[in-house]
Amino acid sequence: MQFLANQLDFCPFPHRQREFGWLAVGVVLGATIMHYRTKKKYETKLTRNFPQTINKVRVVTTDDRVIDEYVGNPSTGNKTISVAMVNVDSKGKGSATEGSQIPLFDEIVVIISGKFQVKYNDGKDMVEAIAGQTLLLPKGIKYEYIFPTGICNYVPICFPAFSPDLIG
Repeated sequence: MQFLANQLDFCPFPHRQREFGWLAVGVVLGATIMHYRTKKKYETKLTRNFPQTINKVRVVTTDDRVIDEYVGNPSTGNKTISVAMVNVDSKGKGSATEGSQIPLFDEIVVIISGKFQVKYNDGKDMVEAIAGQTLLLPKGIKYEYIFPTGICNYVPICFPAFSPDLIG
């Protein structure tokens, strides 16, 4: 080691206070650069510090349902909240339903038009909301969604954000 240090006139270990200072500056600078490089990779559109416009993302299209997400995993990368617009239209075939589920998220449902019924407690109880009303659906309860008129437009807001992994 001594031979190499004499040849290069350099020692990899700091010996003076000034060298420790420069080492500290290098460590801080390197850590700062790595922090900002990795931060951008995980940044969501909601964590940016400027106003912006977000386009909806169509996440579901079926015969009787269209779901456009405005905030959440697919549209903004945010996993804490999701906001979508759901349009249900059975095209004159009568009522429409959604299979029973046990969500692992709290859901606020704002009814824009139509009628929205929710069965719970193994179908023994039901709550209904019409246009201009809001349903509060706590997580961990088995629900079945029913649209008795076959037409309903509503905005579900989920905490944490909706994900198929959070449906039981």
